[in-house]
Amino acid sequence: MVSLVRLPAKWHHRGRLKCLDVYLLFLDIDGVLHPTSATLSERFCRAERLAAALAGSPCRVVVSSSWRHHHPLGDIAARLPASLRRAVIGTTGEPCFGRWPRHQEILAFVARHAPDVSWRALDDAWLEFPPGCPQLILCDPNVGIDERQLANLQAWLGGAATPTADEAQSFDRQ
Repeated sequence: MVSLVRLPAKWHHRGRLKCLDVYLLFLDIDGVLHPTSATLSERFCRAERLAAALAGSPCRVVVSSSWRHHHPLGDIAARLPASLRRAVIGTTGEPCFGRWPRHQEILAFVARHAPDVSWRALDDAWLEFPPGCPQLILCDPNVGIDERQLANLQAWLGGAATPTADEAQSFDRQ
């Protein structure tokens, strides 16, 4: 089930975003907000970096992580810095299976709620997206979000084209 929360009335009509000056960031958690090997105390250790990069922007966040299947959205949001928590508007829907499942989940969300809105996915799972997906900002799962991904986000939010996942990749995919 898709979860949409905290949308100002001027932004939507019958569940669809209508505000074209809004950007959507589909956010994975493991391998993005912390390295995949993070201990419990290290979880969300990179969330402040993302919050700072998005501060003052018209970007809204949709949680696309598998965490959405095991944790209520409120619990996930509670772990985020306040400014990032305020940007969270919902989660993607039911899981998709087959080729590039995360990408398919995001496309379903976009088609249903935001067909005219610019979006990016911040994720470490390159196998979940088609090769060269221009909307994917790929993170190293051993590090999480770093300066390169933050620069790509800020370029996108500033109107510049972001490199494709293949162009931006700086680590071995294996």
